[in-house]
Amino acid sequence: MNIRLRLIAFTFCLVLLVGGSISFYSIYQGRQRIFTTFQRDCLEITDMLSEIVANEVYFLNLLSLRRYLQNARVNPDISYTYVTDPEGVVLTDGTAKNPLRDQKLTSSFSSEMLSADDWISSIEEKILKIGGPILTADDTRVGYLQVGFSLDRATQVIRETTMTSFYITLIFLGIGAILAYILATSFSRPISSMLRASKEIGEGKLDTRLPISRSDELGMLAMSFNHMTESLARMSKAQQQRVAELSILHSIGQVISSTLDLDHLIDMALVAVKENLGYDRAKVFLVDAEKQTLVHGRIAGATAKIRAQLEKMEIPLREDSGFHAGVALSGEPVLLEDMEKVKDQAYSPLLDSLGTRSLMAVPLKVEDRILGVLSVNNFKTDRTLTGSDQNFLATVANQLAIAVANALAYRQIEQLNINLEEKVWQRTEALQIEQQRLREVNIQLEAATRHKTQFLANMSHELRTPLNSIIGFSEVLLEKMFGQLNDKQEEYVDDIFTSGKYLLDLINDILDLSKIEAGKVELEPKVLVLRKLLQGSLVMVKEQALAHGIALQMDIADDLGPVIGDEQKIKQILFNLLSNAMKFSDGGPAKIHIGVEEKEDEWWVSVRDEGIGIAPEASERIFVMFQRLHTDTEIPGTGIGLAICKRIVERHGGRIWVESQPGAGSTFIIAIPRHPVENGVQS
Repeated sequence: MNIRLRLIAFTFCLVLLVGGSISFYSIYQGRQRIFTTFQRDCLEITDMLSEIVANEVYFLNLLSLRRYLQNARVNPDISYTYVTDPEGVVLTDGTAKNPLRDQKLTSSFSSEMLSADDWISSIEEKILKIGGPILTADDTRVGYLQVGFSLDRATQVIRETTMTSFYITLIFLGIGAILAYILATSFSRPISSMLRASKEIGEGKLDTRLPISRSDELGMLAMSFNHMTESLARMSKAQQQRVAELSILHSIGQVISSTLDLDHLIDMALVAVKENLGYDRAKVFLVDAEKQTLVHGRIAGATAKIRAQLEKMEIPLREDSGFHAGVALSGEPVLLEDMEKVKDQAYSPLLDSLGTRSLMAVPLKVEDRILGVLSVNNFKTDRTLTGSDQNFLATVANQLAIAVANALAYRQIEQLNINLEEKVWQRTEALQIEQQRLREVNIQLEAATRHKTQFLANMSHELRTPLNSIIGFSEVLLEKMFGQLNDKQEEYVDDIFTSGKYLLDLINDILDLSKIEAGKVELEPKVLVLRKLLQGSLVMVKEQALAHGIALQMDIADDLGPVIGDEQKIKQILFNLLSNAMKFSDGGPAKIHIGVEEKEDEWWVSVRDEGIGIAPEASERIFVMFQRLHTDTEIPGTGIGLAICKRIVERHGGRIWVESQPGAGSTFIIAIPRHPVENGVQS
């Protein structure tokens, strides 16, 4: 967007903002004033009418009262009028039809008369309702007068005022747009003239002048512009030459900065030097630090045969290897106006190839590092080479040296990238082979796990049948249903019964765990009352706790929300945690505490005991199957219960962990999500 459009847009927006604000304020104030006046007039009419009908209401002269109310309807603003007694029953109204004419008037006016709410419910006009008590001369309240005033006239006045303000605002906006255009044009026209003049000066037309028709800042700017062009026109020939050199240097710089390909870069730079500086030939040699030679000769302005010879030529970096080697060794430029006088000091193969008359060579140096030599020579013309030419060529060489350094670095990076890509490809191929091997191993492991799970499930099922018989017969013997046992027999039978129960518990746990791992256990989620669920879990272990002298405590809020999950599975988790807590709290007075906390989208249920505790490094290992941390004690257990709890909790989309220190008890926490689960997957 040019400056003219910006100025027009800014001025128009300013006028729109100011005019719109004034118009909105005027409309708002006018509306408030009209409505206030209308409301005041309505109140005065109501008060006057109340005084007129007071006696008629007092004496219940309904016909006269109705005539007064109908006469009041002469006012076009009055929509309806009606009078009620102090209990709110309508006595009469001022409408064309009297809703009370077919009703029998009584002294009570309570059962046959319409109420005020029933009478007014059918009116749909937009009205202003004004009412007040009807008082007699002694300030006795004998009824109420209700008058409805139509807002149509006030609304029409407000609408006309709004439209008038809107049209006035549109007129002001049109005037503002015209003024914005005039103002923007007056500012942008001189600036456009300056822009055109600047382009002409850039094209070399130094006689360009701006007309001065203003006395403000823009006029002063035009005057300064004219002074500047006059100063440029008065520049000396040397200054113009300097400008030309800078222009040439800029052109060469653009050429050499356009690519990072080394050969292409040098070729374009040599062509630019030859054509812009007017030499017959321009050539470059690069330093090979390993071989200590000048190599990679490139030339512009020579035949293909000479170019091929220079590309193969290698000039040793010695004092007797000619002027190019001397420049590369010393880092100092060389200017030779007549090669015939010093041809015995030149490098013979190079001199024979080029047939040079005059020569100028400068080093390609970056900081203290010499990358090569740039040289120009004439063999057709007798142009004299000067120190000014040497300085300018040195400036070009500095730019070219930076470009060559960047190209060399880019070439090294490319080579590194090629090597890196090769290594990455080799590594990727090795990783693919390794991944294929791991996939095969995983397939084998999955098959082994599946077979193991199936084996455990089958074996557990087959073992439970004889175990149930062993436990049942041993229990019958212990109850002495078929005769007395001696002490030794009773001790052995009790060992059989205890061992069988332990083995059956172990098999049941293995069977449950196998079903979970095999995916054969599906959850049946439903809405559960968490408080009731926890209380039921405490009841299951209450007798066992009393027998071991353990106190059970529960800290649950009364307004605890519901949880969604499988009731039997959650009860199994809580029973395992409570039984585990009692096992490690046995041996003295102790307490087991169960509590619930609300944590964002989860319920945290905790079971805390005062038992022997768990070392921090074993807090994860206890949830692994068959991991019993206290194998040196007489505490019973299979080492599977916590593993089952962990898997059931995870099937609910939750988590389980323990917080404990040795000798300080343990707190097991399960986090159950509030959202429902379906078949063990969070929904």
